[in-house]
Amino acid sequence: MVKTKSTEDSVSSRDGLRLFVTRYWPRGHRRDECDEWIPSLAPSETLLHGFQSGELTWKQFEREYKAEMLKGYGDEAGRNDRMRNSGVSFPV
Repeated sequence: MVKTKSTEDSVSSRDGLRLFVTRYWPRGHRRDECDEWIPSLAPSETLLHGFQSGELTWKQFEREYKAEMLKGYGDEAGRNDRMRNSGVSFPV
């Protein structure tokens, strides 16, 4: 079972494996608050800004994020020097 939480939610012993799936490390959080940080699974910077600015509805964001996940990551690495690949690879 997969559950989601905000990085702002408190850590619980019932959390199981904690993955931070964020493009950038969240401010004010220690590295021991998660088991793994996987920025390459986070939405692209462009998509995230579109949602945060109100240009995209949640439904549009969800659809575009799924499309990004299906096409694979690495496409943005050449265009965004700040993006860091955690070195984690997942089978398709």
